[in-house]
This record gives sequence, structure tokens and C-alpha cells, in this order.
Amino acid sequence: MKGTEIAKLVKANAGQAGTALPPEREDMPIDIEDVIERAFEHAFMKALDQILQKKAEDIFTKILGNGSPLAKKLEEKIEQGVQKFLQEGIRWEKKKPGFKK
Repeated sequence: MKGTEIAKLVKANAGQAGTALPPEREDMPIDIEDVIERAFEHAFMKALDQILQKKAEDIFTKILGNGSPLAKKLEEKIEQGVQKFLQEGIRWEKKKPGFKK
């Protein structure tokens, strides 16, 4: 199927969906290779983002693993927070809106 034929199909479907193309774009052919290239770029960026997040997550999991210095420090902070919560309890009164000065 040629690019012009694809463009006609896209335009016909766009009109049916209630999203007709502007008049200045009606006779413009669609560069299918450009569309495919952008789709590949988008897919690559999405996959790269997912891989980088997974790798970073693995590193942080290792750094925060049991027995590590950072894990011990984090555990201390959590215990301090729990102690403060137990000592002060839950505030039942409603806070006033705004910031403290």
C-alpha cells in the first residue's frame, strides 16, 4: 500500500471518528517512514527508561540491604519516628489551613 493510499484511509477514518483533519492538511501525504521512525524512537525510549529504572532499583536494593550502613541509618530513623509517634500519639484536632511562620 502506498503512502498516499494510507493517507486517504487515515483521513477517511479521522473524519468518521469526528476528528477531521484541517483543510490545509487534507492533501498532504503521510510520510509513513517518519511515522514508523517516531514509533521506534518512542518504543526505544520507553524500553530504555524501564531498564534504567530496574537497574537503579537493583542498586538501591543492594545498598539498602540488610546489614549495610545505609540500611542501619534508615532503620534508626524509622525507629525514631515510631518512638515519636508513640510518645506524642495521634493529633485528633484539625489543623488550620496555611503555613506556619
